[in-house]
Amino acid sequence: MFPFNTDGIDPSGARFHIYNITCQNYDDVVVPKPEGISDCTRDFLVENCTVFLGVGMTVGSVPPER
Repeated sequence: MFPFNTDGIDPSGARFHIYNITCQNYDDVVVPKPEGISDCTRDFLVENCTVFLGVGMTVGSVPPER
């Protein structure tokens, strides 16, 4: 059985840069999460990533809590 829910990086906030990473997992590699109750993660750049066995980058998959 493959391990599920093994996100690689779950950043939150604003104005960040994720680059030159290698990730091996069985789930999403980079998953921006909301910052706090109402603020969405924004203004970020993800580049030059090598992914093994993962399902890729997921953007906007988790809304802020209401």
